[in-house]
Amino acid sequence: MRKFHGRCSIVTIAIMVLVLTALSARVFAAEQQEKKDEKEKITVGYTPYDPMIKEDKDGNLYGYGVTYLNELARRAGWTYKFVKVNESERIEKLLNGDIDLLCGIHKDCAQKDQLLFCKETTALEYGMLAALKNNTDIFFDDFQHINGKKIGINTSSDLENALVRYAKENGISYEPVYFDDYESLQEALNNKTIDIMLVSSLRDIDNIKYVGKTYSIPESFAVSGNNPQLMDKLNKTDLELKREQPFYIAALHEVFFGVPYQKLTGITREEYEYVSSEPTIKVAYNSDSYPIEYTDEKTNKYAGVYAETMELISQESGLKFEYIPIKDFSKAWEMVRDGEADIIAGSYMDRELAEKYHMLYSQSYLSEEYTIVGRKGEEIPENAVIALPKCFVEIQSYFQSEEPKWEIKEYKDITTCLEAVNEGEADLTAVNSVFLQTVYNLSNYEQLRIVPNMTRTIPIYIGIGENTQNASVLKSILDKTINKIPEEKFQKCVTENAINISYKPTIWEVVRQFIPHILLAISAVIVAVAYIISKREKHYKHLALTDSVTGLWNEVKFNKEAQELLEKNQEQAYIVITIDINKFKFINNDFGVRIGDNILKTLGKRIQEIFGGVGIYAREAADVFMIMMAEKDYREEMLRPLGKEISFENAGKRQSYRITIKAGICVIEAGGERKDISRYVDQASMARKNIKESASENIAYYDEKIKKRIAQEIAIENKMEDALLKGEFQVYLQPKYYLPTGEIVGAEALVRWVEPSGKIIPPDNFIPLFERNGFIIQVDFYVYEQVMKRMQKWKQEGRRQICVSVNVSRVHVRTYDFFQRLNELIEKYQIPKEYFELELTETIMGSAQGMTKDFIQECKKQGYKVSIDDFGSGYSSLNLLKDLPVDILKIDKGFLDETAESERSSIIVEQVVEMAKKMKIGTLCEGVETLKQAEFLKGIGCDMAQGYLFSKPIPMEEFEKMI
Repeated sequence: MRKFHGRCSIVTIAIMVLVLTALSARVFAAEQQEKKDEKEKITVGYTPYDPMIKEDKDGNLYGYGVTYLNELARRAGWTYKFVKVNESERIEKLLNGDIDLLCGIHKDCAQKDQLLFCKETTALEYGMLAALKNNTDIFFDDFQHINGKKIGINTSSDLENALVRYAKENGISYEPVYFDDYESLQEALNNKTIDIMLVSSLRDIDNIKYVGKTYSIPESFAVSGNNPQLMDKLNKTDLELKREQPFYIAALHEVFFGVPYQKLTGITREEYEYVSSEPTIKVAYNSDSYPIEYTDEKTNKYAGVYAETMELISQESGLKFEYIPIKDFSKAWEMVRDGEADIIAGSYMDRELAEKYHMLYSQSYLSEEYTIVGRKGEEIPENAVIALPKCFVEIQSYFQSEEPKWEIKEYKDITTCLEAVNEGEADLTAVNSVFLQTVYNLSNYEQLRIVPNMTRTIPIYIGIGENTQNASVLKSILDKTINKIPEEKFQKCVTENAINISYKPTIWEVVRQFIPHILLAISAVIVAVAYIISKREKHYKHLALTDSVTGLWNEVKFNKEAQELLEKNQEQAYIVITIDINKFKFINNDFGVRIGDNILKTLGKRIQEIFGGVGIYAREAADVFMIMMAEKDYREEMLRPLGKEISFENAGKRQSYRITIKAGICVIEAGGERKDISRYVDQASMARKNIKESASENIAYYDEKIKKRIAQEIAIENKMEDALLKGEFQVYLQPKYYLPTGEIVGAEALVRWVEPSGKIIPPDNFIPLFERNGFIIQVDFYVYEQVMKRMQKWKQEGRRQICVSVNVSRVHVRTYDFFQRLNELIEKYQIPKEYFELELTETIMGSAQGMTKDFIQECKKQGYKVSIDDFGSGYSSLNLLKDLPVDILKIDKGFLDETAESERSSIIVEQVVEMAKKMKIGTLCEGVETLKQAEFLKGIGCDMAQGYLFSKPIPMEEFEKMI
């Protein structure tokens, strides 16, 4: 039993705080429920084939209008009832009071005098002229052949005014043919009773091509003229939204409809004739750059990432390519310049390269990451020598422009570059990250390491020789084709060619690497505790408002001061910035906690120096800092010095480290209601967290893409409690097999969200959200109880007892009553604890290690089995195993995926199993899909396995039949 040595008063205060918090939470929940019940319900009309409000096959509504309306509802306290109406009757229904609101109405519509329109534009629409895709008579902006044609017009669409203007300015006459609805219009086009139809740019239409684009037409929300109160509230809410997010419409349009200048275009007659002439376009490619591009030894054909992207482009455009393999790829540039080849399939391009080799270049269609590799324990000098392959003409050009102080030294290939750095001939090299996953292994180079935070993201283009026949026409075709192909299709070309394999060191390498860090961390904790205990009450107040590492304010002090500033200066616009250090955990891993703290101190000083006279700032937690200042005083350049190199002493050597800063920014507009500062901080943090690791920009503003994700999460949160009450969360079981006998010896419980329609919401869509909002506790205990009910049933039916494992969220590790609640269920259903296994992921093992240790030790003390899931996906658990009474290691399937391909992976799996046996820990391998994998595991003595070879996760009723 723990002793607190006279700290009973602290415990008493803590209990009082918990009680008051609980009471406050109940009062708040009651108030929120009351507010929810009082929400005003707005009836929204939508039409079949409505581009603003769409309906999926399950009857769920989604789209631009739904997202926009949900954002307004969140602010205005509305709920909606959506009603489908005929297109020709929608205005009449609005005027009669059958519905309250319509989306996408033009202010110059026929009934404009009877309607009220919101002040702000809600969508941008274009009138598009569309012909059948196989129509070879009319092409984009082909005014001569558009002239005199029959153009179908939907009388309900209000687009005709735009067509009249388009025709007048381009000298076109046409014969209008009118239809009452969109379905009749499209049928007429398909039957060829009209030549062209006028349609909204917001519609998704198959089997057509655009032959003309009119001018942008603002759309608005509309209500009846008899309902000014609703319009007043809508205007007020919409204005608040636009003040907070001035680019809301543009961002939302890009999400749902794409970028107009990219998407709303068509093939010209010149481009069509070029493709129809069937030119053979000669493509120069690197024959020895697996898996990016190479010559397949079996087929002797062009293969790899770029090969598949070119096939996509060929299928979409109709262009035909002839591929020319080049062994020394530096010659490819000269071949294109001299007209011996027409294009280079995939390459970085810039103006200097284009001018030097007389080339044009297409839209970028991919981004590639290049990893910077240097020597262990050495700082990166300002005038570094970087080794690059001679054939990497474009990569050399990139580094010449991006790092002008670096000296480029040419070598034969990547291998010789790595050797040059390993031997000290060069300081750095750059390796395509896909190469590091599939071809190269840094463990073969004793002195090398990946330099953290220096990954470069390089855009990839198609290079086109100016001497190529009709080069500008070819460029236009390629650009339009790239814009039409979804980004995910190009990305799929990468994922399907890059085997997701990373070098994983041996167990003892990792243990040796991390033992000093663990000892250092433990020492730091002991020193910190001793320091706090030695201080008196006078110092506690200082600690309560000051960050102990940097000496800056902490979150509590910052929030207090920032809120006061906002309330005292209502007419002043402010910005809130949250920043963090990209991949800071690697700094602690590479250099240790002491160096990590020194870097935080240096960053804190820089923030103080830059923002000391104009703003307030604090360290929030870990590597996150907060800044608030008047918008008029902010300049983006102020953030740049924060990412300069930081020098420090490490093991007696002076080292430098260039940190990469990610910054999220929220703008607080002048005037209007001031919200709690924590909301603005959260919004800035959401923007920061939305920056991808590979992004070229490291500053992001809180915008509508983030809002869209929030809206999706809100939609889930709005129905999660009802879903739990209605039993929509279902428990599936995946059997575990004992490899020596093939017998089922256990199962893993997994949760699935099955809606009444039968639609399954993937766990990745709700589990992370539930972990953030705390609802995971309710869901997990629901799963635990369902499992125990079923186990009780098996016991009553006389079935043999098997062990069922359940997942334990990181949230539970921090929950004080977890074991109390779990034990109550165990007692209720009379389940032996040894048959109820608790699974913790390795990710949990790597965070809050002291708390995790205590939790696992308490699991064993209470009598439960403990397993570590995804073992091998990280390194932290290796350090903890020696101290923790774990029962089962579940080996990450990533190792198994590699087993057939890599002898090294087989050795690692074998070592894990051998180590576990010596420590008397059971082993189970996940993701077993082939007999070969199962035989391998059985041969090395692995105890259990689960995976699709044996069974996928199945409903509990089906599992019963198996046992």
